[in-house]
Amino acid sequence: MATYPWVMAAWEPFTRMLPQEVEKLPHLQRWIDRLTARPAVERGMAVPKVG
Repeated sequence: MATYPWVMAAWEPFTRMLPQEVEKLPHLQRWIDRLTARPAVERGMAVPKVG
């Protein structure tokens, strides 16, 4: 779970640049979907940025 914010930061640019590679990673998409659906993860990701 600690890697979720890092994965999410890279996922959108990755999917834009290499959409054909995303199809090869269904397990990663399932992991992202499962974590995104967790209320605690949603609350944590909603914390305002510092700086």
